[in-house]
Amino acid sequence: MVWLLKPPPWVLSWLRKGSVGLTLGAYVAAFISPGSFWPSGFVALTIPFFLILQLFLAIYWLFSQYLKASLHTLAVLLGLPFLYSTVQYSVNKVPDKNSFTVLSYNVRVFNAYDYLGGEKSLKTAQMINWLAQHPADIKCLQEFYYLPGSKVFNTLQRIAEAGKYQWVTVPSQQKDRQKPTFGAAIFSKLPIVKHGILPLGKQPHHKGLYADVLKNNDTIRIINVHLQSMSIDEENLFGSEGHTKQAQQERLWELFYRLKKGFIQRAKQVAILDEFIRQSPHPIILCGDLNDVPYSFTYTTLKQNLHNAFEAKGSGFGFTFRGKQLFFLRIDHQFFSPKRLSIQRFKTLQEIAFSDHYPIEGVYALEAIN
Repeated sequence: MVWLLKPPPWVLSWLRKGSVGLTLGAYVAAFISPGSFWPSGFVALTIPFFLILQLFLAIYWLFSQYLKASLHTLAVLLGLPFLYSTVQYSVNKVPDKNSFTVLSYNVRVFNAYDYLGGEKSLKTAQMINWLAQHPADIKCLQEFYYLPGSKVFNTLQRIAEAGKYQWVTVPSQQKDRQKPTFGAAIFSKLPIVKHGILPLGKQPHHKGLYADVLKNNDTIRIINVHLQSMSIDEENLFGSEGHTKQAQQERLWELFYRLKKGFIQRAKQVAILDEFIRQSPHPIILCGDLNDVPYSFTYTTLKQNLHNAFEAKGSGFGFTFRGKQLFFLRIDHQFFSPKRLSIQRFKTLQEIAFSDHYPIEGVYALEAIN
């Protein structure tokens, strides 16, 4: 206890100098592509820890030596962008008449598979009904599941008809009507004048969609993406079975390789996405399950040209993953072009618990060209 209250000088010296260096290194790692240097993905994940450490050390030294406290205070100040992306408090505007609402939601194939509940699942029916009735002008869905011959999973028609969405873009439908269509989907009450696919990977659900919609005689490009999954199985990672030392080591190695693969793949995908954004002739709203936190290379890359909706008008921590142990992840995002678009309200709908993700909702306004 005495050692903790009054650490040896060498411990304090290391904390004062070494921790600041490590903190700055973690900040830099968020801007290094894991595609070129994969350890950067892991290092960037330590940013919240180092931010808390620097804040603690700044307060600690403030009561004894002001100059030493200033070093840690500087480290905290340099990390403010990461703090802003972690927690927010915003006063939402009252939406005006010209505003429009964008909903983004990873629907987890509407729990279609038996191990998720299947077509008889109450959550399946509730999710589809909720989506059909939600009044958003534009809905961007990830892991969308559509089976034309099914009374339950004929989701394209059910959502479009109930919500009065005259314009819909989905991945190429299967020629065999007995097979489901899986991937992203965009439902719009605003006219879609152009749409297309943005290939981001080999898997069907790793193809982004874009739709150019008309608003006030102007065009907005809506992009809906689902990037490489983290592939973390909570039950396997935190389950009660197999608690032997060997089993735990195997789980950790498996987690390591999955995270490494995800970092590398998402770096490649966001490079394609970033180039597509830069070439867009229209202001953009980007929605999707990015499978990356606000300290990632994916996030920092997108922020170079777009603003994040949560940072602009969110409140609290805005966690979007509905996990039991990994509940603290914000991996679903909306970004927008700040030059022409403004956001009036943003909310993470944590009361909607039908999928393993929460929906996110943004209300936007398009500024007229002067």
